[in-house]
Amino acid sequence: MIIASFLVYSIIFLTIFNYSYLKEKKENPNIPKKPISKAFWFPVSLALAFTIIVDAMKFFFIFNIIIFLVVGVVLYWLFNFYSKR
Repeated sequence: MIIASFLVYSIIFLTIFNYSYLKEKKENPNIPKKPISKAFWFPVSLALAFTIIVDAMKFFFIFNIIIFLVVGVVLYWLFNFYSKR
């Protein structure tokens, strides 16, 4: 899942950052080439950072849900146990 989200984010960022350049290049073929760092590495590194951040937030969300469920089960057990006495 991480690889799929990274690929999707990479395609999105590559499209966003290179769309205007490709449009200008199509209209005027004499435009100099865009450096590889700006055309490829920056969008891909941005996609990697975005993937890490989003997956970390998913992890914390799932972790919080698990903690909430454990606390809920323990409280239910405590109230159920003490209400029988």
